[in-house]
Amino acid sequence: MTNEFLSDNVQNLAGTRTVPPPKQSWAKAISEAFIQSRLILLGLSAVPAALSFLVFGAGVLFWIFMIFPALILDSSLRRSRYAATREIKRYHAARENELLSVEELQALNLCARFTYRDSGWYHTYENSPYWDRKAGFDDPAFSETRPYLHQKFDYSEQLAHGLKRDWGITSKQSAFSTIRELRDGQYHRCSIVNLITQDGFEIVYGILSKLTGAPEGSFHPVFFPEGEDAAQEEVAGGSLVAALDQFGLDEATFFQAIDEKRAELDDPYTLSVHGTARDQMFQIVRHIGRLALRNDVRNMFLFDVQAIGQVLYPQGDQDLLALGWGFDLSRGMFLLRRCYAAGFLSREELQAELPAYRQIAAAAFPDWTSYFCSEVIGYLSWKAAKVESSEAYASASTTARECRDALEQQFPIGQQVPWPEADDAARGRLREALEGGDVNPFFKPETLGAKVAKPALENIPQPAGAMLH
Repeated sequence: MTNEFLSDNVQNLAGTRTVPPPKQSWAKAISEAFIQSRLILLGLSAVPAALSFLVFGAGVLFWIFMIFPALILDSSLRRSRYAATREIKRYHAARENELLSVEELQALNLCARFTYRDSGWYHTYENSPYWDRKAGFDDPAFSETRPYLHQKFDYSEQLAHGLKRDWGITSKQSAFSTIRELRDGQYHRCSIVNLITQDGFEIVYGILSKLTGAPEGSFHPVFFPEGEDAAQEEVAGGSLVAALDQFGLDEATFFQAIDEKRAELDDPYTLSVHGTARDQMFQIVRHIGRLALRNDVRNMFLFDVQAIGQVLYPQGDQDLLALGWGFDLSRGMFLLRRCYAAGFLSREELQAELPAYRQIAAAAFPDWTSYFCSEVIGYLSWKAAKVESSEAYASASTTARECRDALEQQFPIGQQVPWPEADDAARGRLREALEGGDVNPFFKPETLGAKVAKPALENIPQPAGAMLH
């Protein structure tokens, strides 16, 4: 990251995604240059040249007289083309926005996908220019006598309305609570595991139906009996061989079909099952379901398998399952910046929240690509809990495209802002979060038992052997 780039506090204009903002188009510059006052001045300056042309023709004297009108025209066009840039510089000077540290930029750009989507600012505390309407014209960034003509402002009361409508944030305390819960992943609880489990059941029961000719709905009561059916409970708590035998299917044929599905999904991992029929079925279901999600993320959202593996499978000394933590970190940072512009938080309070966000992100993810992959997977599982699967995947495709564009645009986030390094402080912050008991339990594979996970299908007890690892 060059100092020249960092020292350029001219940020994106609304409608652009480049830093610094592009100059005005020639069409707009020319239309603004030829307003009445400038036309009069240009016309008066051209009178000597016109008279010279009429009397002496296009000689040396004519071209000498044309120098002054040409300079006026050039100055007028330049002034019009750079008007937006001057306005942004004036805004930053009034807000006292200064050059931020690399560490601050790394934290602030955890919401780079939102910044790209909204054509916002990457290098300031605010997402975009804002006006504190409670202060009115006492807000130093706004001026009654020098209005902004080229910037679209966020009004503080409109931001406050959106925060209350979407998040229930109405005060400093509720802002801090939401922002910190998102930072620690407390909003992203069972949705991804439910998505994996549900897809796994559909695939595995489809395989069983194809092998046996039995309806897909007939397998669930055998492996996960409801009520007080002692006979079925004994089968579920017994061997997988006995459970499959009820459908005239031998274990070898079943696992051969499972292995074929794993090969189809390009499984690089080992499937090792143990425990009762219920335990083994859950392990198979989650293994297949996770492969299916991995395959979808690779083929539909175009993330590479390495990034997907870093998100969907345990990593590091903590056996961390990042899953959708990136989605929560991204939303939390976006809200932090919005709450600052809405007036709920001071600049000092915003600054105090940045280190924790940066440290957790650094410890949980190795690079921007895996972080964005986690954000997309988190978004997909969140959306799938609200709408039909096809709509969720279509919406998540848009989110994935925004993440890829943030990496590949004229402002490539990965080149301009390096991913933070996971130092001892970052690892300590992650360890503290995981041991605190409040963080999302699905980040730790050993906690994916019956006590913490709500089953995707009704009344399915999750046995100890059903851990997602």
